[in-house]
This record gives sequence, structure tokens and C-alpha cells, in this order.
Amino acid sequence: MLVSRTQSKLDACAAELRAAYGVQVATCSADLCKLDAAGADQIGAALHGLEVGILVNNAGMSYSNPEFLEEVGSQTDIDLITINAVAPTLVRLVGGRA
Repeated sequence: MLVSRTQSKLDACAAELRAAYGVQVATCSADLCKLDAAGADQIGAALHGLEVGILVNNAGMSYSNPEFLEEVGSQTDIDLITINAVAPTLVRLVGGRA
């Protein structure tokens, strides 16, 4: 299962994996930086019937330039927390229900 914001990039990567390794690849377009319960449920639906043995989280973001924490906008803080803590937790929870 590949999850990313851009479906065209997901499709290209899935095709490359299928061709190179002969594996089954499912995709789900979602913004892990803005993931909420509805987005997690969408990923859960895409995971339905699949057995996932490991989560490789390569999603990430950073500041556009170095700043002291108190100078970073609160939305950036929320996005960083969401992508690094909330999204993997929600994916694990919905994956367990799949």
C-alpha cells in the first residue's frame, strides 16, 4: 500500500514496483500532513482485506528555513505533529481494523 498526496506519482511508483518485483501494489491518495479521522478511514478502506506486516513511514516535512521553535507558526507545528505522530498512529489503528 502506497499513500501519498499525488495520485499520478502513486500510479507511477506502483507500476515501477509491479514491473520490477512482480508484487501487488495498492494506492491511496491522502495528505498525511492534514490527516483526520475521515482520511484515516479512507486509508482503512483501501487497506481492507490486505495483511500489512510493516509500516515504512517516509512521509515528511520540515521548515522552509531554520527558525527558533517559538517563531514557527502554530499551523506548521500542528502539521509536523500530525505527519510524524498522528498519521502513523491513525494508519496503525485503521490497519488493525482492516
